[in-house]
Amino acid sequence: YIDEYGMSVIEDPLEPIMGIDGVIITKGAKRFLLDELKAKKEAGDIVGYYETLRQYPFDEEDLFREPANERVPFDLDKIYQQIDHNSTNSRNYLVRGNFVWKEGRRDTEVVWEHDDNGKWLVYWMPKAEDRNKHVIKYGQKSPANTHEGVFSTDPIDHKYTSSNKASKAASHGFRKLSINDGHMSNIFVTQYWGRPSEPYIFYEDLLMACVFYGWEILGESNKPGCINYFTERGYRNYLMDSPAFTHTDYSEKNQKESQHLKNAHN
Repeated sequence: YIDEYGMSVIEDPLEPIMGIDGVIITKGAKRFLLDELKAKKEAGDIVGYYETLRQYPFDEEDLFREPANERVPFDLDKIYQQIDHNSTNSRNYLVRGNFVWKEGRRDTEVVWEHDDNGKWLVYWMPKAEDRNKHVIKYGQKSPANTHEGVFSTDPIDHKYTSSNKASKAASHGFRKLSINDGHMSNIFVTQYWGRPSEPYIFYEDLLMACVFYGWEILGESNKPGCINYFTERGYRNYLMDSPAFTHTDYSEKNQKESQHLKNAHN
């Protein structure tokens, strides 16, 4: 795709051009590469498709793609489609802030406060009338929106660790599939990731989020600090029992003990 004068023929020429090797050029290098990419994609050669894009980039994003690897178990096509979508979507729906007790009065109503240095990143919130929604069961508050979503947690149980690299406490809120709001459901809608100075601060942050959304939280039975905190604060009904198919002999024992505590408090 070089003409007889040594110039690159990138776009399709309006008229045939004599090539440097004496062969007539009827299409440009760009068309040739596009045809190559189309053929690879139609043949299902996704690794070859993205490797060609990396070696012969059309723009800056293609230039910096990771080398394609057949051993990668993930769907490269979907990954790059998502990356391209994210790069062209300038709207950022994530907001940062904290869940707090209204006017500082514990065990009343939880409100959201925007804070650029907050602990939570939030993508979706329930409508105003669905926030703090609960029912009373056996004299204790119970979440009323469990059909809507659930929180997970990777907790911390100790203030100090044996190494200098303290692990982070994490939690994610997952909104279950909704036929009435499909594009905003079946997705994670909150994220907490940090290391508070005391474990109980993290537990209280989780408790307030659960109350605000009206969701249960699935704790880790091998790290009972969060479970114990919810129980002692009178929010045992906000703790979700882990599904039976996930149980081991060890977790089964902890599950029965946890259920016993729940019955005792109720």
